[in-house]
Amino acid sequence: MSINKLQYSMLFFMLFCSNVITAEQILTEDKKTFCRYINASNVIYKSNQEKITYKVPIYPGKGRDITYEELESQSTSPPNHYLLNNICYNTKQGKELELLNDILKFYQKQMNADLDIKKPTAIVTEDNEYILFFDFSFQKNPAYLTFTLTNSNSAYYSAGRLDPKRLKFKKGPSVIYLGISLESESDYKICLRDKSCEI
Repeated sequence: MSINKLQYSMLFFMLFCSNVITAEQILTEDKKTFCRYINASNVIYKSNQEKITYKVPIYPGKGRDITYEELESQSTSPPNHYLLNNICYNTKQGKELELLNDILKFYQKQMNADLDIKKPTAIVTEDNEYILFFDFSFQKNPAYLTFTLTNSNSAYYSAGRLDPKRLKFKKGPSVIYLGISLESESDYKICLRDKSCEI
């Protein structure tokens, strides 16, 4: 039984599409920098704790929706390692603050979150890096974002407010690390509320 040209073309097309889907790369990890690059609009995350499903947006919102299990299937991290941390965004010198603002505005809209660059929950220094914490509510549960600024060398934070104009960066390209934490408050919000720490 011979295969006509139409059948052959359809068979070739199906094989081609199958290869494209199989080869899709939704997660890239850099072992040296611990960076993760996620190619997706949203990550569908099922919570065992709250028995609900979160639709977590991924800046800049390009690509298709993926499941958290799909991320795990492509990750080289240890089992049970949380994969919505260390999401990296590279930027040129002088564009760091613009990128940070863009990411905050994106999550303010997509997660209906009260986020203001001038009002982080806390800003701390660790290993010569500045880390910004932003607490908010997402799908009626606590959540927070963290931004690690690896190339920052100066920040002015006083009385619970950050002055973006005094957020300075070193020369050269920068990387901003984003972490998305669900179903918990940041340690800094807890200790500030309980008046058990000073930042």
